[in-house]
Amino acid sequence: RRVRGKYKKKKIKKEEMLYCNRTISKSKSIVETTKCTPFYLKFHVPISNPRYYSTSTLKVFNRNKKIIQKNASCKLENYEKAYFLRDSTSLALLDRLMDLLDREFKVVVDLGSGFKGKNLELLKQSTRATTIFQADNSISFLNQLDNDQSIQKILIDEEFLPFQKNSIDLFISNLNLHWINDFPGFLQQIRSCLKPDALFLCSLYAGSTLTELRTSFALAEQERDGGLSHHVSPFIRIADAGNLLSYANFALPTVDIDTLEIRYKSMFHLMNELQLMAENNSISQDKQRNCTPFDTILAASSIYSHLFRCPEQKEHIKATVQIVYMTGWAPHDSQPKPLPRGSAQLSLQHLGKLIQDPPHSPSNN
Repeated sequence: RRVRGKYKKKKIKKEEMLYCNRTISKSKSIVETTKCTPFYLKFHVPISNPRYYSTSTLKVFNRNKKIIQKNASCKLENYEKAYFLRDSTSLALLDRLMDLLDREFKVVVDLGSGFKGKNLELLKQSTRATTIFQADNSISFLNQLDNDQSIQKILIDEEFLPFQKNSIDLFISNLNLHWINDFPGFLQQIRSCLKPDALFLCSLYAGSTLTELRTSFALAEQERDGGLSHHVSPFIRIADAGNLLSYANFALPTVDIDTLEIRYKSMFHLMNELQLMAENNSISQDKQRNCTPFDTILAASSIYSHLFRCPEQKEHIKATVQIVYMTGWAPHDSQPKPLPRGSAQLSLQHLGKLIQDPPHSPSNN
């Protein structure tokens, strides 16, 4: 408000600036405030101050809308049957952890709670963790998880991590990070919370995921409405995944890709399964229209079934899902490092000659 021609800043008390992280009670399915904060949790500023953590003010996704969608999906019938893709990617993440059986990760954070049942037990065995946090921004999603004394459920916002620096041994996430607005800033938070020589491992949708659905709606809207709007959320490009890990100062960055084709009877079956998985479109309201006309949806379904039929089963359509797996380590002196530039003792030209004219005896090397 204006006071004598100038804006007067509102004074905020110290108690209003800090609030404790919320956890789910094991005895009651309610949100409670922890009375004492463990060493690996910290106080953080409210979400209304995004520049404290974020390096960008652009908000592509509506986070509150995504929370509503996740809470609503947990109330639908047979919603767990739609999690077959998440179960398969969790096994792929566990397969990567099995290669590190000589390592112990005592404090593990599961961002998005992407591990359930047997996969969660395998996560315990492979990491030999003493403390596992299952963190999510949906209370309904956390309430339907199994109760275990060795697992603590935390209600957080992934864009504002409440963990202290150098306190976590392993951050793992399964198909949950593609809804974050400031992904480079998120990786920097992960890097600061990891201990030296700790691991960050995640899987997320990328590249050409649901490109058939995106193309069908684009053609239908150009024909019926004369314009375009967002129906499929943007995904991370594969070429940028490794660059983002290097930008966040991760050591030994590794990126690999897995492309799948899933068959559905129609586009409506695909959209129904996306709703059960809480993967609905949650782009900010200023980026899209309020409602899509039903005739446009019917036109998109007709285009989808005509252009993207399965060659083997013509009564089914295909949907492409591309998953990228990102691995990064917190820097440590024990990790292998490249030699300084100019320290090579053998030129590539000499190596080419050795390949063309290999030596006949060891004495000629």
